[in-house]
Amino acid sequence: RMARVVEVPNPHLIIQALGQASVSIGGKLLTLSDWQMQSVRDLFFYFLASKKPLTKEQIAETLWTDLDDPRKLKLRFKNGIYRLRRAVGQDVITYEDVFYSFNRSLDFEYDVEAFESFLARAKSTTNLEEQITLYQKAVDLVRGPFLEDIYADWVMFEREHLSQTYLSALLSLAELFQKQAQPEQALAVCQRAVDYDLTFEAAYSLSMQIYHRMGDRTSIIRTYQTCDEAMQRQLGLPPSKETEELYHRLIA
Repeated sequence: RMARVVEVPNPHLIIQALGQASVSIGGKLLTLSDWQMQSVRDLFFYFLASKKPLTKEQIAETLWTDLDDPRKLKLRFKNGIYRLRRAVGQDVITYEDVFYSFNRSLDFEYDVEAFESFLARAKSTTNLEEQITLYQKAVDLVRGPFLEDIYADWVMFEREHLSQTYLSALLSLAELFQKQAQPEQALAVCQRAVDYDLTFEAAYSLSMQIYHRMGDRTSIIRTYQTCDEAMQRQLGLPPSKETEELYHRLIA
């Protein structure tokens, strides 16, 4: 037998939720026919997002509000778990006492956890270069809003939380670039934040301050006008008093 070059294998299970939901096993992307039903895939992501083990009833309360007949609930749950395990693997959901949970001892990589881990590491170091690298790794995992193709209530709350975390990470990254005298990179990161959320005023404010340092008055005016238009169009409101005062101070 030929000697094999030892490579670090990719995790067996790769899960992405920052943007379109996707799950790959051993390099193969699961399709809807693997899941058999969209609701089975949603159930998988619900287990993944839950910080604690769940009972059948807790799951039904969140995912299947239309079911109040215990027999139907039992059947729906049994079918759902059966299909989920068939798609992702028998050992993916563990069962203990009356509780079900995602098996965290598996060889898996989940972009939401990686994102949070990079951010935690970025906040715990004082080395600017390292902070920039870690923030960059975190934000590069975000391909869109959390589970953007699932429209359930339980997703909305987590989506809002992760969107705010992402925007403040971009802001921190832009500020670090600014500290390192890399205004072009800082402006590009601010632009990325605004592309994600047109009403994220902090990014417009930071851009105006960077242009002010560069002595670019025209761009300060253009940035403020863009902010004003976006706020009016999206929210029917002018920019906040702070943003307006900053603008007048910078062009004075």
